[in-house]
Amino acid sequence: MNIRMHRMALLVMIAVFLGSCAGMTALRTQDVREPVELSGNYDLILYLGPQYDFLEAVALLDVAGDGYELVPFEPGFEYRVIKNLPAKDALKEARHFISRHRNFSGLTRMRAITSETGETIGYELRPLYQVFVYGMSDVLDIDYWLGEGGKVEVNIDLNERLKRQMDSQGEGGSSIFGD
Repeated sequence: MNIRMHRMALLVMIAVFLGSCAGMTALRTQDVREPVELSGNYDLILYLGPQYDFLEAVALLDVAGDGYELVPFEPGFEYRVIKNLPAKDALKEARHFISRHRNFSGLTRMRAITSETGETIGYELRPLYQVFVYGMSDVLDIDYWLGEGGKVEVNIDLNERLKRQMDSQGEGGSSIFGD
């Protein structure tokens, strides 16, 4: 009977998960060669993450007024939004924000986030870290899901292999959003 209840609980969890994804479309990203010249205004989203010594820091530049809104699928205290910045200022602030980790290599990766029709709706700027420290330079897994009303759910996480490694070494922990 115990196994039967576990199976039932598992089926319920799967149904809830699948139901929460219903109606959402995965959006694509495409690498952008830097330096890039951006124009217009952007809502800048600075995501710090919940733990792991600020490794999950990423900056999202959401094209202002385009009918799409990038929204991290995270608690509000893990990110900050600065509305309607000119492109030059948004990019400068984004670069400064992601460069603060002690193992930042000085290199970044920029990706264009595209709508279901291929239109660029924003950019993602992520730090690249020193390979010899983490075994990889790009430590983030980020997915974009288009929901109703132009809301784009952004799922940001540390690479699963690296997360397991850090948890086993006791390097996970809480952090506080700081300037």
